[in-house]
Amino acid sequence: CSFKIFCLCIGDMISNLLKFHLLNLAEKACDLAMNFRRYPEPRDPMQPPPPLIAHRGAWNLHDRIENTEPAFREALRLGAWGVEFDVHFTRDQVPILQHDPDLVRCCQVEGVICELSAEEVRARAPSVMLLSEVLRLAPLHFMIEIKSPLSKEQQEVLNSHLAALT
Repeated sequence: CSFKIFCLCIGDMISNLLKFHLLNLAEKACDLAMNFRRYPEPRDPMQPPPPLIAHRGAWNLHDRIENTEPAFREALRLGAWGVEFDVHFTRDQVPILQHDPDLVRCCQVEGVICELSAEEVRARAPSVMLLSEVLRLAPLHFMIEIKSPLSKEQQEVLNSHLAALT
């Protein structure tokens, strides 16, 4: 009986080891096929380090919600060169920072952004930033993801906000 259990355990170990090696082999084949280096050579110390970009800021699950001023300020404090953030438009065509089309996941309140005015969004979720507010966080650089197709009016609004950066 104990020999049978031993054989089952060994069989599972061999099976997991085989899976590991097959996955490793598949990963290397993909790297070669795509001419991609998953694990680059060590960086030349004479070259400047690559810029760090904080995806939705330096957020956490406790006190710095993604795409909010505290997350962006923390990214700046940690030495980030730039931040990536997401933009949705409210019903009154105000660009706000939010990854999701609603306020549920990040703000724990109901509301679809494109169905609410900017004032209604801020009343329900005060931490949500306007695009105009984040663009004042110099010296950060910005990678902006527009989350939905833009109307002509929204393009003009966005262009007017971004014109202030140049």
